[in-house]
Amino acid sequence: MNHETMKARILEADGFIAALDQSGGSTPGALRLYGIPDSAYNGDAEMFRLMHEMRVRIMTAPAFAGGKILAAILFEGTMDGQAQGRPVPAFLMLTRPCGALQAFARGAFHAQDTPTLLAGVPAANC
Repeated sequence: MNHETMKARILEADGFIAALDQSGGSTPGALRLYGIPDSAYNGDAEMFRLMHEMRVRIMTAPAFAGGKILAAILFEGTMDGQAQGRPVPAFLMLTRPCGALQAFARGAFHAQDTPTLLAGVPAANC
C-alpha cells in the first residue's frame, strides 16, 4: 500500500487504528494482564521479546486481516522486528490491508492523580 492510498484510507474509510505500541513503562503491566508474570522473563530484552511475540500473534490472527483495521501504531522495537519472516511494516502492508505507523514516544511519566504524559523521542522533534 503506497503512502497516498494509506492516507486516503485513514481519512475516509470506516475502521480503527490498532494500538500495538506498549513501551517499556507499560509492558510489564500488559504482560501481567495476559497472564505472564514478571518472573517469566529476566530483563528488558526478554520482556520485549515476549511482547513482540504477543504482537505478532495479534497481527497474524485471521481477525486482524479484516478490512476494519486501517493501520497499526507500532513501538520502535516492533518496527524493527519480524512477522512470518518479513519486517513487520512490510508484513502489514503486503499481507494485511493496513499500514504501519511508528509511535513517537518513549515510555510514560507516571504521577499519581494526573494524566499520563508521554516521553518524547528527541530525534523526532515531537
